[in-house]
Amino acid sequence: MTHENHGNLSGGGAPTLPRKLRSPSHALPGSRVAVTISGSDPDFLFRKALREVLTWIKSRTGKSLPKQAWNGDDFELSGIGAQRAEAVFLSDIVYWTARLHEKDGNVADRFWSTETAVVKNEGRIGVGARVTCVRRGEDAPFNPSIPGFVKRITDKFGGMIDDRPIDPEPWIVDTSAKIGHLLELICNPERRRDVIVIATHDQDDDPSTTLVSAQSIFERTLGAAHVAIVTATAAYDLSDRVGRELSVFRQAVRTYRPGFDLDDAQPYEHPLAIGSRISGWTGGVEAFENFLVSACLLETVKRPDRENFLRPYIEVKQIARKQRLEREAAKEREVREAAKKKETLEVGETETPESERLNELLKENEELRNRVMELEGRVKEMEDSWGTADGVIRGIEKDRDDAISLEKETRFENQRLKSRIEYLESGGKIESMRRNEIALPESFDDLDKWAENHLSGSVRLLPRAVKAAKKSRFEDINLAYRALLILRDYYVPMRLKKGKAVEEYKQVLGREGLEDTKAFAGTRSGEFGDAYFVQYGGRKRELERHLKGKNARDPRYSFRLYFFWDDQNGEVVVGWLPTHLPTRIS
Repeated sequence: MTHENHGNLSGGGAPTLPRKLRSPSHALPGSRVAVTISGSDPDFLFRKALREVLTWIKSRTGKSLPKQAWNGDDFELSGIGAQRAEAVFLSDIVYWTARLHEKDGNVADRFWSTETAVVKNEGRIGVGARVTCVRRGEDAPFNPSIPGFVKRITDKFGGMIDDRPIDPEPWIVDTSAKIGHLLELICNPERRRDVIVIATHDQDDDPSTTLVSAQSIFERTLGAAHVAIVTATAAYDLSDRVGRELSVFRQAVRTYRPGFDLDDAQPYEHPLAIGSRISGWTGGVEAFENFLVSACLLETVKRPDRENFLRPYIEVKQIARKQRLEREAAKEREVREAAKKKETLEVGETETPESERLNELLKENEELRNRVMELEGRVKEMEDSWGTADGVIRGIEKDRDDAISLEKETRFENQRLKSRIEYLESGGKIESMRRNEIALPESFDDLDKWAENHLSGSVRLLPRAVKAAKKSRFEDINLAYRALLILRDYYVPMRLKKGKAVEEYKQVLGREGLEDTKAFAGTRSGEFGDAYFVQYGGRKRELERHLKGKNARDPRYSFRLYFFWDDQNGEVVVGWLPTHLPTRIS
């Protein structure tokens, strides 16, 4: 089911069972999207955007909207044969918001709440929507989606997300310059949307050779994500810049989440689906696309950094109610002042036009007060049934965020542990590698690929370390590779077995002219910012030790390899090489 077409939705308002017979309501977040549009006439754009949203609401309600709705005024629509809709306008800040409540025609006791907003802010127009699934009783799976008016508005007036214009179709990244622009977007600390990067066939630069439909994913995540196609040639450039663990190629799809840091990013934080996995997805490629879109849209609602202008409808309605009550209070003060004047009239004086007007004001005021009390009761009732949605969403966001993060990290660790088991079970092969020595590259260009082939399961190179190596001018490149193999073949067994392995480790270090000591900064590591720390396993870890080679001020000759021991996974984590990190004397 998609929210745009609602092929399974029908007319009719929400059932009105007695409160005691209603099942508890549960709110399931669906999607949140916000775009900005700009032009020479903001007032014109505001009216046009508002009309597009109202036209969409009208198509869903099954009933004409009241006349004042098209003027941007407050309205409420309900009744037999109509879905429930209401809107509030805050004139002082030019903020219009509406909520549509729809019954799901296929799933009993399931409803859809779509909150929309159109706001003028500093000459730009913000348009946003939040979709929530509200259910009573048993749950049923659903595919979240984005209301269709978002695409219609961006098609007509353009739009921006993350201060970047929304493309009319997926962004084709096929040159080194475009890879640079893509990385600027991915690494932008202010970015709030996912960047979905889809790779072509590894032997073809034709954008049509992707496994998934990039166009479909682009349209279904419009305003919620950036979608790019990276060609085979450009993918090599991307791998060179971010490392293979964080790249995407061979018809794979990678989602770069907000907060990407090239130095500390962990692969499991930015999900990758390789081509073979997509091809073998249960239900086929289309099912994978549904999964990808759903995952992206669900990310929009669980992040705490929601768009400032897309406020919950209940919150805006409370502001409007407060403003209305303040106006009524001001009017009541006016009436009271007039009443005091009336008391000064002489007894028996005949009614004047002024006193007649006073009586009319008093009567009108009493009617207004009764109306306010009635509205207060209705609002309270609606808040009881609807206000739980935002609270439930906030409550489940953290739990789901923790669960998703743990699942991703666990899956990633399982893959590495599988490699580790294979490594430990092949003891004879390892001894053979020691005797015959594996080929050592002459540069750091393919360091990440080499590490994946020869160190997986025992030594993990963080992207920060790979990046530092590729940028370095260190000349004894073989030494760096030999040091990594020493960690694999001697340090890891020493930590796992101890005994004679300690002496073997010391001996091989001595032969290479290396020392294993605590990082020079020691307790002073904090003086150097995050230089001695990395993000690992969801928390900050210190690079406690280092392999130390020659001491030299010239980075071409001085060698350092900074690492720590991950006791939980039984492996070495390398966070920097081959030069030294800053010290008080550097």
